[in-house]
Amino acid sequence: MRNFKCADACEYGDKLWTIESSGWYIYAINTLSWTIELISLVNSHFPIYYRKILTRENSLFFVRNTGIGIYKYNIESGHENIYDMDLLDEIIVMNAFFYEDEIIIVPLYIYDCLYSFDIKTYKFQKIHCPLNIKNRTEDKFIPSAHLINNKIWFITNSGSELQSYDLKQKTVDTYSLPEGINVGSFCEYNDNLLLASKFGYQVYTWTREEGITDKFIYEGEFEKSDIYPQIVTCGEKIYLLSVMSNGIYKIDEKDSKVKQIHIVNSDKNVEGKALFIECVKTKNRIVILPWRANELIVINSETDGVEEYEVGIDEFALKFGLSQEKRHVIYESHKTEKKSLMKEICKEIDLNKKMLSSEVGEEIFCLIKSICDRENKNEKEDNRRSFK
Repeated sequence: MRNFKCADACEYGDKLWTIESSGWYIYAINTLSWTIELISLVNSHFPIYYRKILTRENSLFFVRNTGIGIYKYNIESGHENIYDMDLLDEIIVMNAFFYEDEIIIVPLYIYDCLYSFDIKTYKFQKIHCPLNIKNRTEDKFIPSAHLINNKIWFITNSGSELQSYDLKQKTVDTYSLPEGINVGSFCEYNDNLLLASKFGYQVYTWTREEGITDKFIYEGEFEKSDIYPQIVTCGEKIYLLSVMSNGIYKIDEKDSKVKQIHIVNSDKNVEGKALFIECVKTKNRIVILPWRANELIVINSETDGVEEYEVGIDEFALKFGLSQEKRHVIYESHKTEKKSLMKEICKEIDLNKKMLSSEVGEEIFCLIKSICDRENKNEKEDNRRSFK
């Protein structure tokens, strides 16, 4: 069994819908049992590497990680479409939001434009957005951006100011922060903004009229990896989530303190990799999706309890699309014996290997071959033992 990894998810029904990090399989995570179900193979000619997943009605919109593109998947019919915008420059996507009938796409390196995708006309468009960062050497990327009402709010990596772009008025406002305060993420809370420091776990309340009004201090020691923590609210609770380290923190508004409440079990052999890319709020819970983390992490805002759920993909339960022409899928049935199923899949892949010229096709072929070889080896060992 191998661990499941995904960058983002969105809620539809009682499930979180996502594409696994390989970019080929759509999964649904049941939020009642925390079990995972493979829904569909991506039938496009290339994997879907995405940055954000959005939902409208019964469709999922996967916003590409690089380039300006959308993969649309209809949950009810399984129908899929791909839309791409022709660009000379390669764009890395930082975030995306629904605004009315458009998806607003925010590049990581943003100098003068955003991008929009109209879900009714399926057309892309550039949006001129003259943020005040174009000639600054210290501002190289956007670590945090959020849509609040009609405005997209940004901070740059210097962390010294906030900027907002009004989607209706097409205007930009800039707000400087006090000297010595550098923030790396923010979110909306009770009509104000909560700002989290770029390094460590200090939090500030900010209003447009008064600037910083409250401070919440973490009194523990910082590590070098304690950078760009994400601040998230759920109900009336405020949490700070480590990205490059493993802590989960809670804001105590009564004594203005930031307190650690959990240490995540993660892959300690992987350095420089984010614990998670995105988290999802569902009802009274924050779900931290597995990236470096080995499990799905669920924070219950009513109890402040943190649970970790192993989400593994059973090799025998993987479904494989074996041909673009046939459009068929072979999968495990509860009534099918595993060894015979694997042999059948392996034979089918041999017949269709020409159809699987991509890297993922070779990966699937090698995986199935190794499973069959292992099953045969186990069978021989069992037979040998039985004769002793």
